Amino acid sequence: MRMAATANVRAARFRELFAAHAAYVHRALLRLGVPRADAEDIMHDIFVSVYERLDELDPSRSPRPWLATFAFYAASNYRRRAKVRAEAPDAIAEEEAIAATPDPEAALDLRWRQAKVLTALQAIGNLEIRQVFIMHDIDGMTMTEIASALSILSSTGYSRLRLAREQFRGALERLLRGRTP
Repeated sequence: MRMAATANVRAARFRELFAAHAAYVHRALLRLGVPRADAEDIMHDIFVSVYERLDELDPSRSPRPWLATFAFYAASNYRRRAKVRAEAPDAIAEEEAIAATPDPEAALDLRWRQAKVLTALQAIGNLEIRQVFIMHDIDGMTMTEIASALSILSSTGYSRLRLAREQFRGALERLLRGRTP
């Protein structure tokens, strides 16, 4: 009887974690270069691993750094084994989505800016450097959280962050001038 109650508590904890953070993990995968077509499948694989290791999650801390680590390793493995090609956007679905919005020009501008940011993120070639940038500057995590999640020194994290910012800024400037990074 006690084991069934423990299993129910574990399942409820997992459902809560998934509901609260699945979208975050999905966005993290996209930022790390996983094509949209594969990101959802990989996200589900991540959450299978998360369920298996749920007891390792410290309930007194935010789960995001822990989940970001799963996303980092999944994206790294994806890049190693996949023949990664530039994702060809589904132009028809994109046009339909933009046309369905109340302000198609604003939606188109937002999509253009999002595409530029994602392209600039991809220009940060080293995934370990990109991960620190995403966790710190996009997700708002502290360097202490990042260092703990990635098992690195804070000084290493700050060094990676500096490099990532330089690469991101340079890529974004080139993109805005009309050249590819």
